[in-house]
Amino acid sequence: MEKVLEQALGWVGDYGYSAIVPALLLDPGGVPWPWVCLMAVAGGAKLNIVLMMALGMVLLTVCDHALYWAASKAGGPWCESGATNGPV
Repeated sequence: MEKVLEQALGWVGDYGYSAIVPALLLDPGGVPWPWVCLMAVAGGAKLNIVLMMALGMVLLTVCDHALYWAASKAGGPWCESGATNGPV
């Protein structure tokens, strides 16, 4: 477990605040763990946790609104065409 923590601290230390973007882009897709792990090791990597939370909230808001907009434009025609999301 120590090697995993050491690797995570090194990764966050190397990439800094730009590590937020890929971790948060997985969150709207239903994978919350990268963001949780990133927040857990942020203090050890000497990053400002409050700034990370603020950047994360802004990024998640922008991504959620963009996905909502895309679904509102493409979702209606896709559903009306008879496409299904799984077995009928």
